[in-house]
Amino acid sequence: MAIDASQVVPADACRTYESLLDPETRLPGWVLLLDRTTVALTRAARNGAQVLVAVIHRPREHTGRRADMLETAQAIRSQLRRDDTIARVDRDTLIVVCNDLEADTDAAQVARRFVAHARVVCDLGIGLSGGHDDARSLLDLVVRDAHDQALAV
Repeated sequence: MAIDASQVVPADACRTYESLLDPETRLPGWVLLLDRTTVALTRAARNGAQVLVAVIHRPREHTGRRADMLETAQAIRSQLRRDDTIARVDRDTLIVVCNDLEADTDAAQVARRFVAHARVVCDLGIGLSGGHDDARSLLDLVVRDAHDQALAV
């Protein structure tokens, strides 16, 4: 006997989930990012590892033209592990959360790799969980630092 998906997942639940995604890129938005960062922090605490949060703000092609966010997100996603997260939180900002990093040097290598692979120039903010157990405070800190760095340039 075949199971009809409409009987298992109500239409309202599908619409609710869809509202959590960015319509252009189909990436998680703020709410899912917060949830996935909380899960990553919990896992890191259990494993004695750290979580990398990277903010990619205003990605542009090397010519200076605004980069296509869907292409940029796909290029970055291809460099991440299956359980890492990339989210789009506004028109010009992507946030990447990478699980289970062992050292600060891992974070720098990971960030360099996915930005280079995406072939973009951007304002990049990076933070490690190092003692943060609250997803919102970690995300706020890294986003604020990335914004401050962008203003300083």
